[in-house]
Amino acid sequence: RASRTMNWPAVPNVNDTVRIKSAVTPGGGLSCNGNTPIDGVVKTVGDNFVILEDPAAAGFFTEADYVELDAEVDDFVAPVGHSYFGTPADLDGNGRTIAFFTRQANRMTPPESAGITIGFFTSLDLMDPVDCPSSNEAEIIWLIAPDPNGEHGPAVSAGWVKGIARGLIAHEFQHLLNAEQRVTIGTG
Repeated sequence: RASRTMNWPAVPNVNDTVRIKSAVTPGGGLSCNGNTPIDGVVKTVGDNFVILEDPAAAGFFTEADYVELDAEVDDFVAPVGHSYFGTPADLDGNGRTIAFFTRQANRMTPPESAGITIGFFTSLDLMDPVDCPSSNEAEIIWLIAPDPNGEHGPAVSAGWVKGIARGLIAHEFQHLLNAEQRVTIGTG
């Protein structure tokens, strides 16, 4: 396999800025050729998750908000997910899943859509970057970020995003674990 594509240490530190590739394309699609680099600021590093914040969506959550969310996903979401669906393959060698609050997720909702994409996991991030240039070769959950004015998709408040965050991470985490059990760890 190719070397890791993210420019960060295996286990980052709080307040590190890391570069991640986004496969999001205009109009809400995903493509191996999307490959838009975006930055994420590390807000927490827990036993099972690293929580990142898109600088374009900074200032909506407090440090305490992130610490509380990290404790919930580390203490509840990860153990339940692991017991039902197994453990991540850990492609990036950090022993953690990345939960990224980013406006790239907001862009997944097409204009004039009746629904809203609040988060996603993409198997493109599990692929070898030789085959999929937008792959981060890492376990990443992409989460909608607060955008009260709807500049990057539907208007969503910080309170609303905070209220759905734990359940959203749990939901996308099981998709990630299932995909890795079938394809990355299993035989496809």
